[in-house]
Amino acid sequence: RFWLAKEGARMSITFAQSFSHKGVKLVTIGWTAFIGENLLLSSNRDMLVQELGGEERYKQLYGALSTAACGTIAYGFLWHGWGRGPVL
Repeated sequence: RFWLAKEGARMSITFAQSFSHKGVKLVTIGWTAFIGENLLLSSNRDMLVQELGGEERYKQLYGALSTAACGTIAYGFLWHGWGRGPVL
């Protein structure tokens, strides 16, 4: 069971119920995107460098996708999770 911190009161919720919380969803999506992006871009690096027209464009793509994924994690945690989401 997890605890939901809400206005000073704590309510017990199940693991499945915790995924209905917006912060949990955003953090989960962000981490999944970050891991997937790293696996896909790293595994296909040579082909992507060639298709994108060079190393610089590859790094720009990698950086943009990483920034978006990390931004989703930060947004979910800082604006929807800190003090409001499920607590172990």
